Amino acid sequence: MLLIDAIRKAEKDRLVRKLSKNHFLCSAFAFIKDDSVNEWVLHYFSPESKKMVDCIVGSAVNIGDETPAIKEMEKLDAKKVKVSSDRAIKIAGKGFEKKTVSSMISLHKKDKVVWTVSMITQDMIITSFDIDALTGKITDKKEESLLRRQGS
Repeated sequence: MLLIDAIRKAEKDRLVRKLSKNHFLCSAFAFIKDDSVNEWVLHYFSPESKKMVDCIVGSAVNIGDETPAIKEMEKLDAKKVKVSSDRAIKIAGKGFEKKTVSSMISLHKKDKVVWTVSMITQDMIITSFDIDALTGKITDKKEESLLRRQGS
């Protein structure tokens, strides 16, 4: 499922329309399975209450409880994104030859709107690619061990 399709499906839901009166979309997250996404978690932020609400969009639309936000969030206009989630996954995967045990994708604002595709390999290394959501260029790549020992 493309992110834009998940957003459209959520916007048709009565509870999401009600939520949208005082919340705005600030980010989205999903696990990648077989190079695609079946379910998105859309994050809606209320600038008034400084709280977030998760909206899970898959075969149905479900809204979670309101929780305190870690920080002030900016509005995300996903309709202006030029690179689809599927394309971002392909960009990150191009030339990545390690076997992954889990992969995730998120759309959020840093200095600009970026896709972050993170892949965890069998040797517990996470490789994250930041991809400009307008141009499709990889703007950052980080690799880190998930098994770092405390104090080392």
